[in-house]
Amino acid sequence: MSSEQDIIDYEDARNKAMGEYFKARPSIVRTSELEQLFMSGFRMAWYESRGRVIDLDRKLNQAIDMLNAREKGYLLAEWASDYA
Repeated sequence: MSSEQDIIDYEDARNKAMGEYFKARPSIVRTSELEQLFMSGFRMAWYESRGRVIDLDRKLNQAIDMLNAREKGYLLAEWASDYA
């Protein structure tokens, strides 16, 4: 995790999900072992989804950079033709 806010977001989401999980399954006795198992699975899913978000964000920024470069090239060509 990269920042204090990331840690807060992670813990809030984990605690909410764990509460909802056990609330929806009243026949399951909430033990520390089951909580640890839940937290392990949640941690793996959280990091995997965060990795996908970071990868998609990187790809989006690359696309934006390419569009900006294309637009600048178009404008430069247009300006060049105006002054030719």
